Amino acid sequence: MGSHYSIGIQQEDDSFLMPLSSKIPHPLLHIDLQVRWVSSLNRDIILDSLNRSISDRRDVFLSEGNARNIIHSLIADFGLSQKFVDTVVVPYIFLYVQNADFRPTNRGRQVIVLRIKIRVVMSPADEIGDLVDESMANSVRFKPASKSSIEALERVH
Repeated sequence: MGSHYSIGIQQEDDSFLMPLSSKIPHPLLHIDLQVRWVSSLNRDIILDSLNRSISDRRDVFLSEGNARNIIHSLIADFGLSQKFVDTVVVPYIFLYVQNADFRPTNRGRQVIVLRIKIRVVMSPADEIGDLVDESMANSVRFKPASKSSIEALERVH
């Protein structure tokens, strides 16, 4: 039994709506990405969470090749299934950006801000393996301090 994924995208209503200025010469796209791994036994329990943001020119992002590269660089080390990224995440985000760029309410916006949330429901086997790995990593191996390092400590009264 493998992990299950879900993805949601929302455009922030407070995206900047003003004429382009010399400060921002091109319309931008800003993406806030959050990936959460949740327990299959209780989906309210968050096992891990990663966040990352990226901003780029919208015209660069509207090229499918560029969008694919940007999205891959954004989530490259998040440990998501490559198949899920290539068949769901990349096309879904790319289509959403295309639609957002052509939406009449976004005409004149300097920055479109998208919040993307990916939720990974861990399979029970993966969850147990991660808990064991975490437990082993957190095992503390104490090494006694040497006599010279103890004598070198500053005494505070």
